[in-house]
Amino acid sequence: MRMIRGLAAMLALVALAPEVVAAQQGRPFKDAWFWGVKLGGMSYSTVLETNNQAPTIGADWVITRTRGGVYMSFDHAFFERESALLDRDPFTGDLMLREVELDGMTRVNVMGMGFPFQTQTVRPYFGLGLALSHIGSARLGGTFETEDQFLLLNEQLLEHKTSISPTAMIGAQWALKQVHVFAQAGMTSAQSNFFLNDGDGGFRYSYEIGVRYNIGRSIDR
Repeated sequence: MRMIRGLAAMLALVALAPEVVAAQQGRPFKDAWFWGVKLGGMSYSTVLETNNQAPTIGADWVITRTRGGVYMSFDHAFFERESALLDRDPFTGDLMLREVELDGMTRVNVMGMGFPFQTQTVRPYFGLGLALSHIGSARLGGTFETEDQFLLLNEQLLEHKTSISPTAMIGAQWALKQVHVFAQAGMTSAQSNFFLNDGDGGFRYSYEIGVRYNIGRSIDR
């Protein structure tokens, strides 16, 4: 939470800076390069807990053309939750759930963007692409009867920490004198081999607000 408060204070200060105001004026949206920062939340589930919420913080980059563009982002979700892996007792052969403690997730998004229409100040957009998600820390709970049991579970744990999934988003960007303000929502496929999955598939959802700064043209003329 301290990081989120610090970022919010930084955004407020930067948005009021006179040099930022001057820099944004006269820069067209088309063929531009935007850098942005964002705050939001993520809805997710595990095999033990469903409909959890986690705060997120991140940064993004947008390169625009007339009707489309490229979107890249990096963000981090803050949470501490429990999931589980399927374990087999090495002596009896009985199946059981082995609890796993999860701590945080980082995500990188790469998408193609489309701008279906625009007004003088508002530009709705959508995006389609891929998301690379990685659990920051995953720790096996309980005790182990044999070393082979531990090694097998640890191999499963590593496989479930990372996922590459299809992702989509919709949003809108408003041009102000100082900055461009945006709001967007995203949907990412919950892969069955990833810890943030309730066992029945489905999706993870995100919702974000932030500011973007036009740093100049993306094409040299």
